Amino acid sequence: MNKFYFFIALITLSSSLLHGQELRLITEGSNSAETTTKYVTINSQTEFNLLLSNNSINTKQFAKIDFNNKIVIAVFRGQCPSGGYGIRIKSITQENNECIIEVILSDPGKTCRKTMVLTQPFAIYTMDKPSSNTVLFKEYLEIKNCNQ
Repeated sequence: MNKFYFFIALITLSSSLLHGQELRLITEGSNSAETTTKYVTINSQTEFNLLLSNNSINTKQFAKIDFNNKIVIAVFRGQCPSGGYGIRIKSITQENNECIIEVILSDPGKTCRKTMVLTQPFAIYTMDKPSSNTVLFKEYLEIKNCNQ
């Protein structure tokens, strides 16, 4: 059985934003440079290239992003004690002038096999610009069941 826990983080975007609908995963992995949980909204190609460079991700593998119509959302789990940990965006909704992004942090259950190496899971997405200036992150913790 999976267990869920709930946390909230608030980020205010500086630019004027349009209603967003499409979310697309552009890269993910288990070895970022971020050692703490972090959520980042990116509004320019320069900021995006810096984020990729700071996390040793090759910038040449990505097409240029149209930042007039898109933003990038990067979610970082921070340093984890072993393999089996993860992070992903579950959903994005627009409510009461807020863009709400649900983030799932996943942990391995007690019966899960894990690699014994430090990891820093991350996922980076592009999405249409939301219509509000406020992005609210709702964080949920999921414990994986590996008995099956």
